[in-house]
Amino acid sequence: MERLWNDLINALTQPKELFARLRESPSVLMGIVIPVVAQAVSGATGGGPVSAPLQANAIRLGPMGWLVDALAMVALLLVGALIIHGVARMLGGDGSYAGALSALGFASTPILLYAPFLVVSVVTGWFVLAALAQFVLNLWSLILDVIAVRTVYRFSTARAVGALLLGFIGIGVVGGIAMIIVLGATVATEF
Repeated sequence: MERLWNDLINALTQPKELFARLRESPSVLMGIVIPVVAQAVSGATGGGPVSAPLQANAIRLGPMGWLVDALAMVALLLVGALIIHGVARMLGGDGSYAGALSALGFASTPILLYAPFLVVSVVTGWFVLAALAQFVLNLWSLILDVIAVRTVYRFSTARAVGALLLGFIGIGVVGGIAMIIVLGATVATEF
């Protein structure tokens, strides 16, 4: 447990060193758990990375909906990291999928800091504080994504940004296809 706390702190204070260690010795389970917990914290206000319709269903369906939301986040992580890994390898990177999944997972650590801002905003009614905090924490996480890809694949910053941009486009395409399939199946069952 102490190592996890140290890794979380290092993700915020010494990300390059942590990501270099994760490149050589991945922590895939924590690379999955951290973003799922971050999604739960961030999704408490509908601001997480999983789509709004999924979050609306999660709230409507209660615990089963939250489970579906968590499983959707895991699928997004696994597929997203795989796409980013593929793009990074095509761009000449030599990192591993496990290293990328671990580092990208730890890159979402700043989002865990959202909970106190949410509590303060609910108690005080200063919802702008929560929105601003969420924006800043998501930006911080995105910067850590760049550092993670740069470190795991031994890229320049520009190449890491390019790999992430192309990866995000790929994730959008795969997500769009998945949504069409899901919506098509939903519509087909209603008739």
